Amino acid sequence: MKKLALIAFLFWILVLPIPALSAPTINNISFSPSQEIWVEEPLEISVDCTNSSYLNAIMVGETGYTIYVENFTRKNSLYTAKIDPIYWRDRNDSFNVIVSCSDGNETTQNTTKVNVSKFVVDILSISPSTIYLSDIIEVNVLVMKNTQPINSTDVKFNISLDGSPQQPEIRPPYDPSDGWLIFLNSSKISNPIGAHELQILVSYDRVNSTKTASFVINEPIQFSITSIDKSWVKPNDT
Repeated sequence: MKKLALIAFLFWILVLPIPALSAPTINNISFSPSQEIWVEEPLEISVDCTNSSYLNAIMVGETGYTIYVENFTRKNSLYTAKIDPIYWRDRNDSFNVIVSCSDGNETTQNTTKVNVSKFVVDILSISPSTIYLSDIIEVNVLVMKNTQPINSTDVKFNISLDGSPQQPEIRPPYDPSDGWLIFLNSSKISNPIGAHELQILVSYDRVNSTKTASFVINEPIQFSITSIDKSWVKPNDT
């Protein structure tokens, strides 16, 4: 009887299939706020990986700049890590993100991409160079994503002069040669004669930048004829 039981046990071991252990599987990789971020923004990576015990990520930029991400926290199959923006401070780059998910024996990898961009704003010029009361003042503002000028209705301007809000004459148009054009009427400026500090807050997408400049408004040139010497004018003079 014991022999029969032993034979049956051996048969069960040798003949019946042994369940195979499942390899780690990366089901999803997501980024917050987006795979397109700005240098000012932190990045959160979320990875759904089943049948795993460990996960890490490596971000390799086109310049070779490399970030190692190992501070993942885990809840069930979801791994999450936050990357401080100090990693790409003033550094725009396109990163390959290589995610590795392991169970200690097998490792699964997936690769995706994250782009980090700079938001660039600059006041190019203020004209005319000498401003008189009643002049229309033109301010040229450059707005770029990395080195690419931004021409979009999503670009917004908040203008203040000497600390007070100042409305432009028209909604700023865009000129490919001169950037965004902000027109101010010097006659509509409070206490116009004298020096003024201009502050322009430019907003786009999830970022903004503030630039300042100064200009002087002068009294209009006035002249009058106080006397005329008749000898200055002769017959037939034109």
